[in-house]
Amino acid sequence: MQRISSRITAAVLCACAMFGTTGTADNHTRDKKLETFVDQMVEDFGFSRAGLLSILSSVETNDRIIELISRPAERTLTWEDYRKIFITDKRIDEGIEFVRNNGETLARAEATFDVPPEIIAAIAGVETSYGNIQGGFPVIEALVTLGFDYPPRAGFFLDQLREFLLLACEEQIAPFTDKQACDLEKSEKLAAPPVDHLSALKGSYAGAMGIGQFIPSSFRNFAIDFNEDGIRNIWTNWEDAIGSIANYFAAHAWRNENPRMIRVDTLPPSQRLSSLINSTLIPEQTLAQWNQMGLVFSADPDERKATLHGFETHRGKHYYLGLHDFYVITRYNHSHMYARVVHELAELILQGAN
Repeated sequence: MQRISSRITAAVLCACAMFGTTGTADNHTRDKKLETFVDQMVEDFGFSRAGLLSILSSVETNDRIIELISRPAERTLTWEDYRKIFITDKRIDEGIEFVRNNGETLARAEATFDVPPEIIAAIAGVETSYGNIQGGFPVIEALVTLGFDYPPRAGFFLDQLREFLLLACEEQIAPFTDKQACDLEKSEKLAAPPVDHLSALKGSYAGAMGIGQFIPSSFRNFAIDFNEDGIRNIWTNWEDAIGSIANYFAAHAWRNENPRMIRVDTLPPSQRLSSLINSTLIPEQTLAQWNQMGLVFSADPDERKATLHGFETHRGKHYYLGLHDFYVITRYNHSHMYARVVHELAELILQGAN
């Protein structure tokens, strides 16, 4: 199955027949922000105004979600404490077992996307402990809560709410089950994810879903039907989950180059260098330029680009240069600590699997 974005026409039309039409917009809306969002969905995609108001206005704010997103581990923990969460004997052993149990699929993903098995395993391990902890929040509850009641990132989560509603329409998740309601280029009926209703689709407090924890926009753009059974099931189907993670990395220009990180042996005192530590995730300076600024590291000071990252420990900071593929890992989660823990878990899985 091709990715959904390639098979949708300019407008996704959701007919009024999908929803009940009893009640007025005033009876179903929570506030003006919700009404504005619904009006935009009606204008842009042809959703039923009454139906969409009915769905969204029935979703209550979850204060626990706001509490969790206000203090993510990447911002509140030192590197050592953060690492302890993910780099454990249990997670390493399960990662090794995951690679061995899914060898054929991982080999096919590597051949197709040039993403090695240990990276895919590490993502699944860090994100959901290999599918065991996928999140217990209804996705629509998370996105409505954060879109309408969390001003710091309301714009992002309203975008994801829009993507989620389009996803439900495209994948025909109830109440979006009328084939004629979604103007898809493909004529055959699509099979929905393993849920019987929109409200049953669960994920993280930030609305991420499945084994690889795809936010709705990532699902629409990068989730694939890797086993070709007509369903993009990233919740319980390991082939689809593995292929989708690999596709995500390939789409974000993964090069499969080593090393991904280089330890800095010496960081001379410098105001310029201090200002560059953790200043960006995007590699901008070449290794040669870092070397010219006085950094000492065990790699050729060539034209490969890297960023300078500091990791707080109880014994002071450690410094590393993150190269291109390290940056690609941060496209999955915009955190240098996340990228390093994925990198380290992948290396440990690779050592144990060989």
